[in-house]
Amino acid sequence: MADIKFGTDGWRAVVGKDFNEENVGIVSKAIGKYVFDTYGIYKTIIVGYDPRNMAKEFSMQCAKILSDLGFKVLYSDKVIPTPVLAYNAQFLDACAVMFTASHNPPEYLGIKFIPDYAGPATSEITDEIVSNFGKSFNSHIKGKLIYTDFSNNYFNRIKEIIDFSKIKDMKKRIIFDGLYAASIGYFDKLLSDNGIEYDSIHMYHDTNFGGGMPEPKPQYMSEMINYIKSHNDYVGFANDGDSDRFGVVNENGEYVTPNEIIAILLMHLKTNKKYSICPMSVCVAMSQGYIGYDLQKAIREELLNRNINKGVSTIITQVEVDSKDSAFDNPTKPIGAFMTKEEADSIIKEGKKVIEDSGRGYRRVVASPKPIGIVEVETIKALVESGQVVIACGGGGIPVVSEGNHLKGVGAVIDKDYAS
Repeated sequence: MADIKFGTDGWRAVVGKDFNEENVGIVSKAIGKYVFDTYGIYKTIIVGYDPRNMAKEFSMQCAKILSDLGFKVLYSDKVIPTPVLAYNAQFLDACAVMFTASHNPPEYLGIKFIPDYAGPATSEITDEIVSNFGKSFNSHIKGKLIYTDFSNNYFNRIKEIIDFSKIKDMKKRIIFDGLYAASIGYFDKLLSDNGIEYDSIHMYHDTNFGGGMPEPKPQYMSEMINYIKSHNDYVGFANDGDSDRFGVVNENGEYVTPNEIIAILLMHLKTNKKYSICPMSVCVAMSQGYIGYDLQKAIREELLNRNINKGVSTIITQVEVDSKDSAFDNPTKPIGAFMTKEEADSIIKEGKKVIEDSGRGYRRVVASPKPIGIVEVETIKALVESGQVVIACGGGGIPVVSEGNHLKGVGAVIDKDYAS
């Protein structure tokens, strides 16, 4: 058995080397044991694969192993994008196993485990799967393997949340670069089913991805970019190998980064759909929580490795600032992604301050007031005095101002050096 390591919710290796029948069997049985231990034998498992070399064959091996262990296994009857399989995991209350190596070179293949919440498997989940290597269990029941078309569930949901008439009426035309990826037969079908005309290139599956990389970046979308530049009023779209990443090219033949697209979508949701934006103080609190959690877990493990028995705690820390601090009148702390001039102008209209950042684009700036007190300081002291390792003031702390007994979060970033 090779040294099989999970990362970013899955394991990948070169086909014919470490990615072989023996190792796929080991990982498949370990996933089966995890599902059995966590959910029981009656938890459905769905299995899919992208267009990569041997993905269909190895995914079928996995599906047969899981059904032999006693599970009901729904197996995709065709190439399927990761987002489609993940949606079905949530829709069907199932766990999913996807055979893909995402945007990695064509010689790679991988196994991605997707829990029933349809998001990435946490490190705790993958650690448990790895710990199951070589272990067995007996369900004492007979499983099933059923070929399944998962596309209709996904299409129905997409049609509920997207107004295709807006796309049909837009003045731009669409070119879809299939890029030999899993989204062929899905993205284009959604357009066709809704009466949207489009042009397309590279609309077939190729295990070698046309001799390039299965990644929707400008260097691999040059044919589509040149097409847009030589035609009027076209915009272009493409996906990576398993189609959980996207590439967008505007009508000028310019690549629009995923961060920019997400920023545009957020502005649309806020401006047109009236979604509320999470306050910055809440964002800092969430960051403290999830980063503190990762640190807490890693520090605890290292202490135990050194035979040190110490508790580790993360404190969601509020840091008080003065509402009259001059920093609120002159915001200087850059935050968030770089924006175009048009995006920056939209933010400015909302009353937010934006600066041009060293020729790289525009960024929002917020106040960076001086801290005047740490609200949870006595709690931190008590934990330290009891021998705990304490993680506190993450990100400089959650900035708050005092209004009597009420603490109000404010949109600012506290310098970590001052907070410490």
